[in-house]
Amino acid sequence: MKTVTSAFLIAQLQPDIKFVRVVEFKRRLWNDSTKVFDYESSWTVLPENEILKASPVTWKLDADISNVFKVSNVSLDVLNFDNKWDTENDDGIFGVDAGSPSFKYERYLMKFRIRSGFKFLSGADEIVTIFSGVAVEYVRNSMSRTCQIQLNGLETTLFNTKAEDIANFVVAENIGTGDTSTTEFTTTNPGVGEITKVTLAGVPQVLGDDYTVSDTNNASLSAKVTFASPPGSGVAIAADYYYWTLNQSFKETVEALLTAGGISSGNQLVSDIIFPNDVLNTVVIDSEADFNAGILTEMVTDEHPGLLELNWLASANFTAETWSQSNSGWTITIFGGDSTLSSNGTEFVYNANSAAFRATAFRSSDKIHGYYAFKYKFDTADANQTLQYHLKTVSTSALPSDMRGIIITPSQVTIIGIGGTNFSFSSGTTYHTVEFFFTGNKTRILIDGSPVFDIILSLRCLYVYTTFLGTPNTTMRLKEFFSPKTLGIGEWQSDTIDAGILPSGWGDFTVIEERENYSNAINYYTRTSDNDVSYDAWVLINGVIVGSTLRRYIQIKAEFEFPANHISSNVYGDPHVDRITFKFTTSSTAIVLPEFTGLNVYEAILKLAQFANYEVGYGPDEIFFFRSRATTTSILSLDQSNYISKITGLITGDDKVVGSVRATYGPYVKEITDDGITANGPGARVLERRFEITPDAGIQIPTGADVVTSIAIQFAEYFFFPKRRFRMTTKFLPQLDLSDVVQVSFQYGEPDTVPIMVAVNCKIIGAKYDTTKHFCEFELEEVLP
Repeated sequence: MKTVTSAFLIAQLQPDIKFVRVVEFKRRLWNDSTKVFDYESSWTVLPENEILKASPVTWKLDADISNVFKVSNVSLDVLNFDNKWDTENDDGIFGVDAGSPSFKYERYLMKFRIRSGFKFLSGADEIVTIFSGVAVEYVRNSMSRTCQIQLNGLETTLFNTKAEDIANFVVAENIGTGDTSTTEFTTTNPGVGEITKVTLAGVPQVLGDDYTVSDTNNASLSAKVTFASPPGSGVAIAADYYYWTLNQSFKETVEALLTAGGISSGNQLVSDIIFPNDVLNTVVIDSEADFNAGILTEMVTDEHPGLLELNWLASANFTAETWSQSNSGWTITIFGGDSTLSSNGTEFVYNANSAAFRATAFRSSDKIHGYYAFKYKFDTADANQTLQYHLKTVSTSALPSDMRGIIITPSQVTIIGIGGTNFSFSSGTTYHTVEFFFTGNKTRILIDGSPVFDIILSLRCLYVYTTFLGTPNTTMRLKEFFSPKTLGIGEWQSDTIDAGILPSGWGDFTVIEERENYSNAINYYTRTSDNDVSYDAWVLINGVIVGSTLRRYIQIKAEFEFPANHISSNVYGDPHVDRITFKFTTSSTAIVLPEFTGLNVYEAILKLAQFANYEVGYGPDEIFFFRSRATTTSILSLDQSNYISKITGLITGDDKVVGSVRATYGPYVKEITDDGITANGPGARVLERRFEITPDAGIQIPTGADVVTSIAIQFAEYFFFPKRRFRMTTKFLPQLDLSDVVQVSFQYGEPDTVPIMVAVNCKIIGAKYDTTKHFCEFELEEVLP
């Protein structure tokens, strides 16, 4: 309700009341410095004696659909004896004057407002604004010498502004240089709404013929330009495009649209969409891409794609050892002849002399998981030389019957223990690298970086056993031996999770993982921030309970540690994470990307209102509102003895009752259905009547945000029970606004009265103000307790 004094309320009850009406206007003038039209700073009063007729001011709240809006249309008939309303009349309303000395005033969207009230016995008056709008047409009549000015609501100004104006514009961005083979080029920014121009060396290209565009309106991908033919070498490729601002609240997005439409912040009354029950947001991290989006430290995701695992190949998880009998625990044995096996501190050297036989080097190594490697070389290419490297499970230095490993000659490598597989080499007289890699229950052997053996195999590497067997007068060498460290470590930190707004609570933190019967294999932590720059300390997750402070930005960390000698229950597997599921609740949700291409500002705002039972529009005070339809207590009591003259069209509202409400958005569907087991419940009364609401999926919200439950709940609360509706004619009550709640009592008949309603709270959903005949008509809907 508009603010009025007690004198105003007293005056409108007097039988000899005097009415006041004031019609004012502001002209539009061209600002040559900013190249836009501005409005005059002050209102000009249109003399009352020049107003022949003013149609009633009609406001309507569309109460039947979710994207609620208000609209009003008014016409003014004014005198035009001197043709002052003709734009060609230099001495008329639109002619050049001191306020606009260089250009005539613009007639289209000239602003008008109508104010009305009462004159008191003291001679003073009090008026309130009941309409503000803009002129869209002037109809002149030469016979009557009048002009009819057709006025629309201020929302008309928003019809004439593209929603794309809230986007960020990029002109002539260099997206690449031709090389005669590449056809695909991408923009720097993701979330591109539209690429408006593409040029090659400054020459515009034709969409569809010369190139196509893909990956637009994608919050994580840049837009892609694909040419039909690859641009020539050195040709500069440029693009004009606009991209949306990502991750804004509903409130921020509506305010940006209004600002683009020329509505100053002081004339915006925008509430964020607050859902009646919290929105459950679910973040699922379970793919290789999900894990790779974070920071991997001594971790891998491609060994078993989709699993987060320790990287035993990371330098932090293996160590280099010297070939020294004294400090590495090697036991060297010479079996006959005059051969020698010695270490010079950097390599083992086996010299098979004139009576060559064999030698062995043996040491314990209980590392079941991890990375082993060495380099070998034969000084000559005698094919009868062999170097056998075994990973065995028994402590004896004798050749085991169950050994796994390789037999190396100058011309080939043979995998033993699995049936024998040969790999040939062109020359064995240079150093070659041999690598053994154990992860999970997989064994992999690589020669010079190329995999030669990769199989699911339970291989317990408890001891390392090396045999040298040579022909006379040959030499073999081994160096750069690597083995796993005792404890493998790694850390993964997630990409930032933006809740959009401050979360209202943390939900469960659950994982699908394998710890391999080692309780400390994986520990999880969270930390939070208000600005994605300064973060709190990491807090250990205790079970499923997140202990971090509620803040907008969240990060998750997983710390791995695993003994390389651990014998697990899962066939000697490695610990890993398959899926992390993290839930939190918010009272609202963010807009990840607003896809408004092709819409005007007003249409875009209405689509945003579909996410809640919100009302949208201009008030008579020129304030644009985006607010909840929640009702308040009554602000004025009306009955037949003071304000109401009649009530008509009283209906019960059963036609608006539904038995179920179904909300759909993206993959989420929620239907709330009355059980139908009570006689006065909607399910029993209206059977299968259903109300469906499907907000525009082009307004992208976080994929894990379940808004449909909240949407369904609030519309079920509105549509499950009948609400009486009626029209009411009253005295002139210009202080009442659309959406106001009043208390209505009415009865008729004398001397025996029949009450129609007693102290019923009702919301104004339609209003008509007649400033000529001085009465009002209101359409009202019952407010249920």
